[in-house]
Amino acid sequence: MCRELIKSDMKYYNNMERSYTSDMSISNIKFTEREQDCVFYLLRGYTMKMTSKALNISPRTVESHLEQIKYKIKVKNKAAIIEYFLAQGMLSYIPRNIISKNISSIIYPDN
Repeated sequence: MCRELIKSDMKYYNNMERSYTSDMSISNIKFTEREQDCVFYLLRGYTMKMTSKALNISPRTVESHLEQIKYKIKVKNKAAIIEYFLAQGMLSYIPRNIISKNISSIIYPDN
């Protein structure tokens, strides 16, 4: 996961060092843990099928989470979700549960 994250983010940051945050604070909008996970993968170009595999949920469940996100931020499509979260600086966001699941790949990146 750590290597995939670095590779996917390189296209946005051109080999610059960067830091990440595990805090998804956007005004007063509250997102569920799964909604945050779906945003994380959506911003990195994952399809619903890829996201569902990564989160071990069905593609329909991913679609449902994205629908809830659209409703909460008042947009009409996935492209608008991406635009909204990129404008909020959320490309540097990593959900806490993704970090905890993949901590060994962060500590021991060659495994």
